[in-house]
Amino acid sequence: MKKVFFQLLALFPLCAAAQQHYEIKGKVGNYNDPVKVYLAYRIDGNLVLDSARMEQGSFQFKGQVPSTLVAALVLDRASVGITNISNLTADMAQFYLGNESITVTSADSMKNITISGSRIKDSVIAAQKLAAQKLAEEMKNFEPGKMAPLFAQPDSSGKMINLSAFRGKVVLVDFWASWCMPCRQENPHLVRAYEKFKQKGFEIFSISVDDAARRADWLNAVRTDNMQWTNVNDLKGGDKNEAALLYHVQTIPQSYLLDRDGKILAVNLRGEDLDKKLEELFSNH
Repeated sequence: MKKVFFQLLALFPLCAAAQQHYEIKGKVGNYNDPVKVYLAYRIDGNLVLDSARMEQGSFQFKGQVPSTLVAALVLDRASVGITNISNLTADMAQFYLGNESITVTSADSMKNITISGSRIKDSVIAAQKLAAQKLAEEMKNFEPGKMAPLFAQPDSSGKMINLSAFRGKVVLVDFWASWCMPCRQENPHLVRAYEKFKQKGFEIFSISVDDAARRADWLNAVRTDNMQWTNVNDLKGGDKNEAALLYHVQTIPQSYLLDRDGKILAVNLRGEDLDKKLEELFSNH
């Protein structure tokens, strides 16, 4: 969900390319110099640090950033200084830094600050709620009884394989990756299930979310794990794999068991639960 959070932030109009001028006024406890407050954030992967002295707990920051971003305020009570990201584990609070003036207050620590005057925070929270509601609504299309969306991806030879090719068979649509240990641990069970039921009309359609840099790892895992069914991968990686995006895959392994018409029978059946369902489906065959 952290990944979704940052994607949401990047979508806001408030994250424009124009410079964003910020002002932070704070009052935390009654600390005085040499106690300092640090403002920390990243621009293009580089850590930016600014510091302010405290007077009766008060401090102030002014500046500009290229776009709205996530920042942190760190209270350095020991006056040891903060030089890199590894030091940012003390008394700190994260917030949105952008084109506005905000006030932060706390009786004793940065962890307990209250932020006032932030329109950005309210906008982000509202957008997060809206996105969560939208995702929940979209996931209703992947409940048992719904038709599984069709997609096509290339196999190791580059041949495009469409999910529609499995009509007339019971098929397990399986999202995985070579680096995913739970996926690899489940593969031996899938091998046994495939060998037991393939003659009765059971197929597995495995979609790897390995990226292009891991193509060799993907193919080696297919061989090592004896995955003798259809394996595809568009090599775009987990965040961009088109089938994974279509199915809203957040974690792997993730699977959908489809009937012969392409309707979803069950989601994320594994181990004995998958065996029982397959026994039920093929009991008369």
